[in-house]
Amino acid sequence: MDHTFGAELARALGVKVIIPACGDITLMEKGIEVLPHYRNSGSDTESETEDLYLPGANPFVGMVYRPLKAEEFRLLVLNPGFSDEPIECFLEHYPVNGSKPFKALSYVWGTAMHNEPIRVDGFEFSVTENLYAFLKEFRKEYDAEILWIDAICIDQQNIPERNAQIRQMKRVYEGADSVVIWLGNEVSTTKEAFEHLSHIYDSFWLQTVVKHNRPGAQLSAITSEQVSLLFAGPSGSARAWDGIEDIFKRPWWSRIWVYQEATAPAKNGSVVICGRHTIEFTKILTVNKIVRNMISRFEGLDRLEQCNSLNAVYMHIYSELRRAYHETGTTLYLRLEDLISVLRGFDATNPRDKLYALIPTSVDGDELIDVNYELPVDEVYTNAALSIIQKHHSLDILGHCTMSETGSLENLPSWVPNWTSKSGPIPFFKRSLVSQKTSEEAASGRDVIGKLFNASGDTRAQTSIDRYSNILSVEGFIFDKVELVSPSTGNSHDSSAIAVDWIEWLDTLSCTPDAHQALRKALPRVLVADTYRFSVDVGMRGCIQPSLAGKVGNESLLKINAIEPDDIHESVTGPHPASFRRKLIVTEQGYLGLTAEQVEKNDVVAICCGGQLPLVLRATSNHYTLIGEAYIHGIMDGEAMTRYKMNGNASFQIIKIR
Repeated sequence: MDHTFGAELARALGVKVIIPACGDITLMEKGIEVLPHYRNSGSDTESETEDLYLPGANPFVGMVYRPLKAEEFRLLVLNPGFSDEPIECFLEHYPVNGSKPFKALSYVWGTAMHNEPIRVDGFEFSVTENLYAFLKEFRKEYDAEILWIDAICIDQQNIPERNAQIRQMKRVYEGADSVVIWLGNEVSTTKEAFEHLSHIYDSFWLQTVVKHNRPGAQLSAITSEQVSLLFAGPSGSARAWDGIEDIFKRPWWSRIWVYQEATAPAKNGSVVICGRHTIEFTKILTVNKIVRNMISRFEGLDRLEQCNSLNAVYMHIYSELRRAYHETGTTLYLRLEDLISVLRGFDATNPRDKLYALIPTSVDGDELIDVNYELPVDEVYTNAALSIIQKHHSLDILGHCTMSETGSLENLPSWVPNWTSKSGPIPFFKRSLVSQKTSEEAASGRDVIGKLFNASGDTRAQTSIDRYSNILSVEGFIFDKVELVSPSTGNSHDSSAIAVDWIEWLDTLSCTPDAHQALRKALPRVLVADTYRFSVDVGMRGCIQPSLAGKVGNESLLKINAIEPDDIHESVTGPHPASFRRKLIVTEQGYLGLTAEQVEKNDVVAICCGGQLPLVLRATSNHYTLIGEAYIHGIMDGEAMTRYKMNGNASFQIIKIR
């Protein structure tokens, strides 16, 4: 590498430099010295990082980086060394589509409170403790390693470069020879944990499923005794399960950036490293699949239950996306809206990254969002929500909004989701995790997945916005008004208890016997927002908890709508997302519904063009505030929209929401 320009500049400026870690020119030969330079790598989720200057530190931070050309990226060459030697490395530029073989690192940056120094191109460079631990552990004694590490290969202080590099990160990970997943330093139980994960995979998956090539039959035929033996095994001690629990508690699993890193089809797959121990990523995902299957069919597997609850949803997402890729052999095409819906619970300290991190892996992200870390967060979110609405002519994204979630984003309109929040109710509609689309279908915005609800019929959202006030104007009509509101369920996840409370509340209402009977009849479907269907022959009748079945009735409950049979037990006896942080409502026309817990008497129910679900709105002086989406039993398939048109209404009202 040519350090001449930096050397001559340093001499002209009268500063000092360090002997370079490697390269063609030894700067000391030119009589040039430099004082230590400390950079704050910051966090992968911080919005603006700052250089940490110590007294006498080198202020010329750009000397580590040369400008990147279009379609270029940097690779880090990690020099060999022994454990007691300082870490030295240098950067090289390559075209994204034509670099030498390299490994891409997936990790959690960690806090920038305690940094460690390394040398990059001869300059002292500060990295977080977690990255430093990886470099120390991964470095070879006699051979160099070529890596892509975002904290070093991207100039994090150069916002335009950072914006541009984010857009091509997916290509970087897909072009890597392999993805290295660093979970952090090992603990005393890590060795046993990795051994037991391999034991489960080798003993069960390879010997039982792959060998017989009958995965469905083998999973269903295994007995509880075999399960107990398998998961006890020679290495299935308490220490092994403690170690597995520790592994799945690591923050890597829920970090927003690792979604694209873990699902990228690297040439040679992905490997998980924790301290000195390694395991193939696919093995962990496969074991997780086995665990999920066993828990759904057998009781008493306490350690499995504990293990499965730890970031299981994230592993399931990774597993399903990777499975779909390998089955189709092509890149998955997912809309940004779908990714946001599925991955909202992932973590990001920089709130912009809740969106920016998903752009490279979505088919439409590039055209919907401009990566710009200098924009305020509320503006980033508002622009994204509006782009999604107008691109797809759909109001589905409003299902992520609830009135109480603006938090510190005081300027956020009520129709814009606060994606920093993970505690709000889950949207009623559940889109397919893996879209079976061609790239053309996905890019066109046509929803080939299909709608779960269709309250607005075949209409499409026609919207406009006042940029000064951020008032969104939509077409639609006011259908009804909220008359009665149930007590709050608080933070309860117990669907059975919630159902009993709501039945008791319905029994207190003053209404005719026919009206009361109609409300009781609708309740089982309202309880789960009509989102599970299964028939009485699936053998699940005994799974219904007596407290719920006795009051609602097995036959009614067993007619609630279908999804995957594996989820039936949980949907009936465990927590159901539809009832979490929501209240029952009865409208003036006598409809029973479910909506956000902030609902109040006299709020209105609106049917808006392009919306799968009705919206509950609250009137202000010149606009409405969005309270949340609603499931209103009896109008979810377009019945209200059909009646509106049949009544001779030639046009829709303009509903203004702020």
